[in-house]
Amino acid sequence: MMATVLQPSSGSLQLLGRDPASYSQRREIRRRLGYLPQNLGYYPGFTVVEFVEYFALLKEMLPAQIPAAVAVAVDRVELGERANSKLRTLSGGMLRRWGSPRPS
Repeated sequence: MMATVLQPSSGSLQLLGRDPASYSQRREIRRRLGYLPQNLGYYPGFTVVEFVEYFALLKEMLPAQIPAAVAVAVDRVELGERANSKLRTLSGGMLRRWGSPRPS
């Protein structure tokens, strides 16, 4: 529910002062929400850049903003040299860095 994937079975929920049951408010929540599961699942065939682009699309980022945002995110986690590497080739430490970027 906190990731706006499931609706509450009863009661109501507010995230960031918004109601995730409303499509427009859910979009805004997703744009602002950070989510890192205990076990980071990923598509091993994706490159670092492709997976960051995938998350940008899930957060409903405007397509024109995605390339610059991806470049910033990859730089922030210091994976620029591995930007075009498949995720399956990254070390465990690199995967953890990729999964939890530092705040700007």
